[in-house]
Amino acid sequence: MPTSDFDATDGHPIFAESLAPQFGADLTQVGEYAATVGTRIVGSTAERDAWDSAGWSRPGLRWYDTTTNRESLRVSGGWVLLGGVVTANTDTSGLVTVAHSLGFEPAGVQLTYGPANGLSGPNTILFDIRLWDKSSTQFRARFRRWDTDDWIDDAQNVRFTWSFVI
Repeated sequence: MPTSDFDATDGHPIFAESLAPQFGADLTQVGEYAATVGTRIVGSTAERDAWDSAGWSRPGLRWYDTTTNRESLRVSGGWVLLGGVVTANTDTSGLVTVAHSLGFEPAGVQLTYGPANGLSGPNTILFDIRLWDKSSTQFRARFRRWDTDDWIDDAQNVRFTWSFVI
């Protein structure tokens, strides 16, 4: 059955029963539609590498890697992680800089302080985290103390998780 129209909300094909019957699907149209809207794949690292070798990767494609349990975005011929865990020392302004290779500024960066395992002292319970700034190559997280409401003004060991909002 041929396509008669496309939905105005999400663009999926509409098949009108009033058109002449066609036995079997129009596989070219099905493939084109899947390639246009199917942008997230789940598979192992080896499967992603095979996908790349076959030339099927394209910018905008997302891959959930079942080997690493992490999600990546395909940009400019490479894969960029969409989240992670950082353990670092702040600078004397309470900032930690995290470089990325998205090639564009993300809409946002979601930050969560912790997990605290392996850290000691007040930094396990007294620090709060804020997104300080972001660009097409990095973002910075800044830390303050809960008890004094002051920004950290010396090097402190911190750990946090992050994920991009695209």
